[in-house]
Amino acid sequence: MIWAVVGLALAAIPEGLRPAPAPADAPEAFAKAFPKRPGLACATLLPEHALLCFRVWEEGKRRWVTEADLTTWGTTIEGLRVHVAAKAVEVLKTEPTPQAIVDMPAGYHELRDGDGWAVAPLLQAEALAQKLHGEGTRVALPRSTVFLAWKPGDAELDRVMAVAVREMYDQADDAVTPMVHVLEGGRFVPFAQAKPTGG
Repeated sequence: MIWAVVGLALAAIPEGLRPAPAPADAPEAFAKAFPKRPGLACATLLPEHALLCFRVWEEGKRRWVTEADLTTWGTTIEGLRVHVAAKAVEVLKTEPTPQAIVDMPAGYHELRDGDGWAVAPLLQAEALAQKLHGEGTRVALPRSTVFLAWKPGDAELDRVMAVAVREMYDQADDAVTPMVHVLEGGRFVPFAQAKPTGG
């Protein structure tokens, strides 16, 4: 009986688990960079555009969570998603925060976080809708550390924000997706993206 209790304790999801939004090709890039390691443990976040992967803090360092960790912890990718989604509720109590745009009456909301929690609003669509603009809210995750959201119904705001999203994405070393999504029926669906400039 003692051994069973110890076994269960070892199988728990670690407190150091964090969400890690990543581009859709992250598993392939990881496998190419680390061919001898187990594959990344990831779930779909924004279909065809972004994944929800995970990192874990261990001894002061953060590493990617792999499929081998699922066995060690006795859980599944869905189990990890549920774990971080529950913690995302706390983040949404104070984030994202309103931001102004120079020379425009409308603004936007932003969440910047270097520990993975920029993805929190995408894990709690209903809470985000209640806090911000409801159905039609525009959202973007150009970097793993930056979430943006703004109200629907303003074409000029959509244009300005799409360009800003594109610029953040193009200049980032942690780029996720340049696609702006819209909240519809509790899901985030592709809306638009600005085309890159220059050549």
